[in-house]
Amino acid sequence: MSTTKKTKKVALKTRVNTAFNATKKAIKNTNDFALTTTEEFVTESLNIAEQWQNVAKKAINGGFKLSSGQQDLMFEALETVKGQITYSKKRAKKLFA
Repeated sequence: MSTTKKTKKVALKTRVNTAFNATKKAIKNTNDFALTTTEEFVTESLNIAEQWQNVAKKAINGGFKLSSGQQDLMFEALETVKGQITYSKKRAKKLFA
């Protein structure tokens, strides 16, 4: 084999190795970027989910307080109505008896 052919083979081999190494480096960088981005996305998603969970917890607790207040108000109104009906019954007995 002549030196020119050997030189061309070595040059071709060097170019192929250079291209392979560049491709390998690009793939590694892409993979590192994907991993980092995915980790940031998951972490941020968990933080946002935790914040919404706290909002939901406050809303539910507030709803229970509101419901409790409405229930108390309803019982007070029923007691008042009961008292008025009892008083009206007594008055009606006096008027018509």
